[in-house]
Amino acid sequence: MNPNSVDIMPCLDEYVFQTSLHLEFNWQDTGKYVFGVDDTLKALDMGAVEIKIVWENLDINRYVLKNSATGEPVSKHLNKDQESDQNNFRDSDTFAELEVQDKLSLLEWLANEYKQFGCSLEFYTNKSQEGSQFCGGFCCFF
Repeated sequence: MNPNSVDIMPCLDEYVFQTSLHLEFNWQDTGKYVFGVDDTLKALDMGAVEIKIVWENLDINRYVLKNSATGEPVSKHLNKDQESDQNNFRDSDTFAELEVQDKLSLLEWLANEYKQFGCSLEFYTNKSQEGSQFCGGFCCFF
């Protein structure tokens, strides 16, 4: 074995174990899971999430917007299609413009902020059989 190489099998074994554990837990009827961006973020805010699982290629951005009429901040989580709809950048009640204050990948935001919610963060890829099954079955944001 090359002294500069790293044995990745323990990492892969742990990955497979963790993926299997999550799949086993989530197929049980425990009611201890949440799907979708909005519901997941609400659960994070309530401190109800132990392990945040997210697909590594999630293509959603987190916007912090400021209502031009009231000055109030608003956060929105938009995918590419939603970003092209200008109605997402207007207040639905007053039609006031929502000015972009900050735009960040939701993945990057989660990686920076997950500890404040008291949970661990795990990323999954669709490059393994287990990860592909997980991402395919749970729509990649769990």
